[in-house]
Amino acid sequence: MNKKGQFSIIAALLVAVVLITTVVVTYSTIRNSPVREQPPIQSAIDETNQAVKQTLGFTVGYYGSVLMSTGNSTYARELATSYLQSGLVYTANMHPEWGASFNVIDSQLYTYWYTNTSYSGGNLSISYNLTGLGIHGIRYEASCSLAVQVMPTVNNEAYLTIMKDGSEPLVNLGKQNFKFYRYETTNFVWSLVNPPSEPLAYSNGTYQLDIPSGIDVNSYLIQTEDQRGIVVVASSFSLYTVSPTWNITPPSTQHYVDNNTSNIDSSSNKGTHSNFTAMQQGPDGIVDTLTEDITTPAVLEGWVSPISYEGSGWTNPSYAYDNNTSTWASASISKKSWSSYLTLVSSAVSCHSIRYWIGRSDNNINKVKIDVYNGTWITVYDGGGNWDAWTNVTFTEMSITKMRFKFYNNHGSQSQSAYVYEGQFLKSGTPQNCELDLEVQWTNVNYNDTNQWLCIYGGTMGSEDIRVDVWNASTWKNVFTDLSTGWNNISVSQYISSSTFTIRFKGASETLDSVQDSWQIDAALLRSSEVGISNSSDTIVIELLQNGTMRWLGQNLQLTTQPKPIPPIPVKSIHVNQTKGDSNFEVPFQIEDWASEYQIPLGLTSNASVFSSRTMLVFLVTSNVSKITIWWNGSGTATQTPYAYTNTYFTGDDVANGVLTNGILSLKIERVYEATYQATVFRVTSTQGNSTAVARFMRINGQNSTYGASSAYAIHHGIVRDIVHQEAEWRNGAPNCPNLYAHIVLTLPANVTYYTYQLRLMFLDSQQNRTITDLCPLKLTSSTGNPQTEDGVSGNYPITSNATGLFYNQSASKWAHHWSQFISGTKGTGIMFTDEANQKLYFFDPIAGNTTGAISVSNSSEKVIELRPVTMTSTNFTYALDVTWSGAIATFDGTTPIYKDEGGVITGLWMIVENLPTITVTTGS
Repeated sequence: MNKKGQFSIIAALLVAVVLITTVVVTYSTIRNSPVREQPPIQSAIDETNQAVKQTLGFTVGYYGSVLMSTGNSTYARELATSYLQSGLVYTANMHPEWGASFNVIDSQLYTYWYTNTSYSGGNLSISYNLTGLGIHGIRYEASCSLAVQVMPTVNNEAYLTIMKDGSEPLVNLGKQNFKFYRYETTNFVWSLVNPPSEPLAYSNGTYQLDIPSGIDVNSYLIQTEDQRGIVVVASSFSLYTVSPTWNITPPSTQHYVDNNTSNIDSSSNKGTHSNFTAMQQGPDGIVDTLTEDITTPAVLEGWVSPISYEGSGWTNPSYAYDNNTSTWASASISKKSWSSYLTLVSSAVSCHSIRYWIGRSDNNINKVKIDVYNGTWITVYDGGGNWDAWTNVTFTEMSITKMRFKFYNNHGSQSQSAYVYEGQFLKSGTPQNCELDLEVQWTNVNYNDTNQWLCIYGGTMGSEDIRVDVWNASTWKNVFTDLSTGWNNISVSQYISSSTFTIRFKGASETLDSVQDSWQIDAALLRSSEVGISNSSDTIVIELLQNGTMRWLGQNLQLTTQPKPIPPIPVKSIHVNQTKGDSNFEVPFQIEDWASEYQIPLGLTSNASVFSSRTMLVFLVTSNVSKITIWWNGSGTATQTPYAYTNTYFTGDDVANGVLTNGILSLKIERVYEATYQATVFRVTSTQGNSTAVARFMRINGQNSTYGASSAYAIHHGIVRDIVHQEAEWRNGAPNCPNLYAHIVLTLPANVTYYTYQLRLMFLDSQQNRTITDLCPLKLTSSTGNPQTEDGVSGNYPITSNATGLFYNQSASKWAHHWSQFISGTKGTGIMFTDEANQKLYFFDPIAGNTTGAISVSNSSEKVIELRPVTMTSTNFTYALDVTWSGAIATFDGTTPIYKDEGGVITGLWMIVENLPTITVTTGS
C-alpha cells in the first residue's frame, strides 16, 4: 500500500534521533575506555578487541531501537550493519599509525521480545590487520546479549531476572534503565514511564520494581536498557484470550427438566435447592439457588495433652500430662549433670507450637533442652528456661508425636531437682470444606432426535466455578467447566441414548473449599434444534482496536473485564487462533489501517510496521467459537503468518468492473446516472442466488447525492473482508442544508450473506440555518417479497409486523426496530442493525423536539425499505454535528433470512444484531 507516508516520515525521524544519540555515545565510550599499560603489541590487540566488542554492543542496541520504532527487521538490520561498519572505521581512525583494517566475516543480530523470557543479542566474527605494527590476520569473535525474564507479580510489584552475555547476572541497573509501557486513554498512545522508586537489586540478577500507577500489575510490558544501549522489551504476557458468551435465546420447542430425585451414580447429593420448580420454567427471574453443603465442619485450634510417656529416671511422669499444674513429674539430677529425658507421647498432631510449665528446686538448674519428634528429633528450645509459668515455643508447622525435656544441674557438689508440671501440644485447626453435587433429570426424552441441546440459564453466580456433567452410560462427562449469567448452550446429542437424561451440578473446588458458595439457575431445558442460526450464517466480524475495544457493526461489544490495549508489537508477529469444541486452530484475519479515529479506511497494514492507534485487527467469529486466542511470535526475524495475507474467499473480485464477491454474495458497485433521480448515483446491487437488491445512499430534502469521483477500493481480494468507500456530494450543495460532508464505507465480509454499511454525515458550524425535512442515508429496493418489520420485543423474541408505513420510536427508553425485510419463501432482502444503531435512527428526535426518525416501508410501485432519521418532523440547527449510521444489508436465497418462524422455531440473522456476545479478555503466556 502507498498510504504509509506519514508513518514513514515519523519512523525516519525516530531512527535519525536514535542514530545520532547512539553514535555520540558509542564513539565517546570507545575513545574514553581505559586500557592498562601493557607491551605495545598486546596492548594494541587488547584495545582493538575491546573497541570491537563495544561497537558490537552499541550495534545491538541500535538494531533494537530501530526495530522498536519501525517493526521492520530488514530495515533495522540494514541500518545496524551500516552502523557497525562506521564504528569499525572510527575504531581504525582512533590510531591511524596502527594502520588498522577490518574484514567482517560474519555478523548476527537477534531479538526475541514481548514475552516473559525476552532477549537481545549479537555475534560478530572479524579479522583485522594492524599493518603499522606488523600484525596481520588477527581473528576475533565477540558476542553480547541482554536477557530479561519476567516473573510472577508479588504484592503488586514486578520481579525481573536480568542476565548479561549469557549467564552473568546484571546487578547495577537503576530506575532510569527501566521503562514501563502505559496506555494513555486520552490520546490513545503508549507512553514509557520509569518506576516511581529505585529498584531493589539482588546478587542473582533479580530486580524488584514498583509498578507505576495506571498499569495492570498482572499484564504489563517493560523496556530494559543496559549501559551498552542494548534494549529488551519484555512482557508478562504474550497472548490475549477472548472468550465470547453468546446471549442467543433458544426457541420455544423445549423440554424443561423433570425431577431432582435421581441418584444415578449411587452417590448421595451434596447441597440444596431453594426452589427446584424455578428450573422448570422461564427464564423469568424466578431462580433455584443451589447452595453447597458443609461436608466437613471446621475444627478450631486448641491445646491437647499427651497420652503417655517414655523413659526412666522420673518420678510420677504421668503428672506431666494430667492437665493439672498443681502436680508434677520430678527428677533428681546429680551435680554437673544432665537429667534423663522425660518423653511425652501423643497420637500424631499437626502442630506449630507447644507449651510447658516447669519448675526447679534451685537456680543451679540453669539449662533446659526441649525437642519434638516428627520421625526425627528436632530441638525447638535450648536455653536457660522460663520457670513456674506457662511458656510457648513455636516452630514450623509439622506433624509430631512426641516432645521431650531434659535439665542440667550446674551445682558443683549437690544434687538438685527439676519438675515438669505440664506439657501440651497446640493442635492446628482445620477449615470447613464445602461441596456441591446435585443431580437433576429428564424423563421421556426423544432419544431418536439427533440434534439435542442442553440449555441452562444462569442468574447470579458464586465466586467458585460451577461445573455441569452429563451421565454417559456409566460415567460422568463434563460439558461446562463453568456457567455464566444468561444462556449456556451446548450440544449433548452424543450423550442421549435412552429416554432418561441426567446431569449434575458440581462445584469446581471440592477440597480445601472453605467458602460456602451458591449459584442461581433460572431455567434448565433440552431443546431439539440448534441454537438460533444454522450453518455459518451467524458469522459476525469483530474489529479489535488498539485500545482494546471490540466492535461489531459500529457498536462496542460489552466487556466483562477491563479492556486490554494491544502493545506496539510488530504486525508481522501476530497470529489468531480459535477454539471450537475440542479443536484449536489458526484462522484467517487481517490488519487494517484507518484514519480519522477509525472512520476512513486506508488499506491493509504493512507487515513492516507496528500496531498503532490507527490499526485494527479484524477476524470472523461464529456462535460455536468458545475462545479466540490472539498471540504473537516475539522473534525479530518472525515472518507474517499466511493466515494474515492469503486470499481464500475473494478470488472472484473484479475491481475494474466494480465487482466484489465472497463466493456467496456478490456486489456490483456502480457510479451511474439515473434519470429517475436526476443524479449520478452511487448504487450497489447485491445478488445471492436468484435474489437481488439495490441500495442507494444519501438523500437530503428530496435531492439525491451525486458522485463525481470513482469509488475507492481500500481493500479488495481481502483475507476476511473487502472495503470500498465513497464521498457523497450535492449539486450546488444540499438544499437548505449547507456546510456538510458525507462519507460512505461498505465492507463485504467472508462467508456471509450480508454486507455492512457505515454512513457518516458531518455537519459543520454554519452561519445559515439548516432546515431538514427529509434525510435518507439508505434506500434499499427489493425485487420480490412481502414486508416484515420488527415492531417490539416480547420474551426476547421480535414482535413482527407485515404493515407498511413508518416505524418510529415509541418511547424514550424503547428501541423497537432493529430490522426490516422483504421475504417470499426462501428469498428476500433487508436491513438490520444493533441497539446503538437503532438509537441513532432517532438521533434527531430531541433536536426536532418531537418524533421524526423512522424506518419507512413501502410495498406499492416499489418494494422499498428506507432508513430515515428525519421524516416526521423538520429539524433546524446551525451548530456542528457528526453522526454515523451503521448496519448490514442481507440478501438471501435458500440461506438464512433476517427472520424466520417455522412451526414455532424462530431463527434468523436478527439474533446477531440483537443478541451480541459479551466478551471476557484475559492475558497469558
